[in-house]
Amino acid sequence: MRPDWRSTLAPRGLSVPGELNLRYAEEGGPLIITDPQNVPLPYRVVDPRTGATVREGVRATAGDPVPDEGGAPRVYICHDRRGS
Repeated sequence: MRPDWRSTLAPRGLSVPGELNLRYAEEGGPLIITDPQNVPLPYRVVDPRTGATVREGVRATAGDPVPDEGGAPRVYICHDRRGS
């Protein structure tokens, strides 16, 4: 993994391009994708305070944001399911 400031608008992130993309957002909200080829479609959104998964699914297209209502800290995990 390496630091990644380009694949999404979230300021804090690590990635293995095309395989795994981890993001943290202090206030959550939709995760806007800026480099679609590096962010896998399947996602999980986790509340880092509890470790609970609050949302998961597969984005319909590479340019779609990862959905979240916002208002609380979130960790976004976009992962290639072939490796899991």
